[in-house]
Amino acid sequence: MKILGLITARKNSKRLPGKNIMLLGEFPLVKYTIDAAVHSNLDDVAVSTDDLDVCNIANDYSNVFQIMRYSYLCEDRTPHLYVVYHALEYLKHYTKIEPDAIMILQPTSPFRTEEHINQAIELMQKTQCDTVVGIEDGKDKYHGAMYLFKTSLLLSKTPTIYGKHVVPLIMSHRASVNIDTLEDFNEAKKLL
Repeated sequence: MKILGLITARKNSKRLPGKNIMLLGEFPLVKYTIDAAVHSNLDDVAVSTDDLDVCNIANDYSNVFQIMRYSYLCEDRTPHLYVVYHALEYLKHYTKIEPDAIMILQPTSPFRTEEHINQAIELMQKTQCDTVVGIEDGKDKYHGAMYLFKTSLLLSKTPTIYGKHVVPLIMSHRASVNIDTLEDFNEAKKLL
């Protein structure tokens, strides 16, 4: 099974503009996710963005594809499905990459590591599920740290990332941190 890691990093967040390039400790926020992805067992890694600063960070990695996103795919209400579909079509056309599964990795989860990525891959292979989602230990709600799903779900008659068989990957509070506000960012600094 070939798996694509897709890092989705748009430029303008309504609540925390420029968050993907803000320094968390020594590094820009997006770098934590790129590092985890390239050191994991993902077959390919791509960054989908409209931010040239994110592209400059991704340029440091020879094995990361960069996909410039159209502005209509960077709006607050743009469904992630559209962004993923655009990336899939771009990679198919320009690189001939056609993954069996896709893992969405949002830069706002800097403490999700390559181990978590590898655990999600192993879980999908072991259970033969359609989707693996990160969930914080003791909570019922999925978080944005990772979504791994079979590509066929996206290409189905009713596109989705959630198949009939969804398996949670239980993650610690630290690994589940999701930065959407300045308060979240300041809390993440304390966890370094």
